[in-house]
Amino acid sequence: MRFEARSQRPPRAHGAGRPGVGSNAAAAAAATVIALAAVSALHALRRELEPASHRLSEYATGPWGWLMTLAFAAVATGVWLLRRALPASDALRPVRTLLTVAASGFVLSAVVPTDPAQPDAVGETVHSVASTGALVALTTAALWTVTVGARALGWHGARGPAGASTAVAALGLLISPLVHDSPWTGAVQRLCYLALTVWLLLACRAVTGVGRTGTHHPD
Repeated sequence: MRFEARSQRPPRAHGAGRPGVGSNAAAAAAATVIALAAVSALHALRRELEPASHRLSEYATGPWGWLMTLAFAAVATGVWLLRRALPASDALRPVRTLLTVAASGFVLSAVVPTDPAQPDAVGETVHSVASTGALVALTTAALWTVTVGARALGWHGARGPAGASTAVAALGLLISPLVHDSPWTGAVQRLCYLALTVWLLLACRAVTGVGRTGTHHPD
């Protein structure tokens, strides 16, 4: 009786190599860059709003408000596409849930603009809860990917920068209640969002690498 030797191959990452992973990740990165470009343009167009003391959401009111709406919508799209591109690993299941929450929060933030003149209005409350929830969910997702889900995501050398940007975002989130309605409200919020933007782009790159090779990269 003749037996054929079977080649020993390393196990594939569950869900890696799925069709559309690379395109979803690339589109997520593009949407994130669009959001960053829109917010950067608003800093030049709305110079009457001091960045250190004014929240980003305030750009949605007055002239050029559509650019802030575009930024919220682009971030929501990028987060949702990143969720679709994630490897189907059990270790990343909480991340997919958190990204769903974050994307939903950013959609609500785009649909219901802030109204600083009426802090007790229903719309302002909805916007504040949605944007805060999205920020918390996205930061928690980032923390999970650089700790519990790091191996499943396959950071391939980018875990250090991703961890640093995540730490900055988490720190900003923790101190934001302390500086609320202070001259530093806007500065802390911008730092947090910028750090999460870096994490999003790095995560898109990592997911693309996993989808291309079909294997996990060692950290």
